[in-house]
Amino acid sequence: KDTKGLSEKDRISILRNLGNRPALLYMPGHIMIHLGVIDGKAYAIHSAWALRESQILGERTVMAGRVVVSDITRGSGARGSLLKRVTAITPLD
Repeated sequence: KDTKGLSEKDRISILRNLGNRPALLYMPGHIMIHLGVIDGKAYAIHSAWALRESQILGERTVMAGRVVVSDITRGSGARGSLLKRVTAITPLD
């Protein structure tokens, strides 16, 4: 499903409706595997070099450099969260 132009709330709704089915989450230059939604937060496994987080005086980069399971609603730096940048969701049936 093309997610361009959808809000994060709409994207979480799509992911929640998948139930226990995994899905591929696409964004330019990156693919993640959706694992589920817990307490309104979407989780995925993916290779992460770094995560960006907003701070009072700008932005902070947290180095990861490994495969991680992360809350993709986090990382709301200047480019937005990973979930905000997802351009397509493909269920793995």
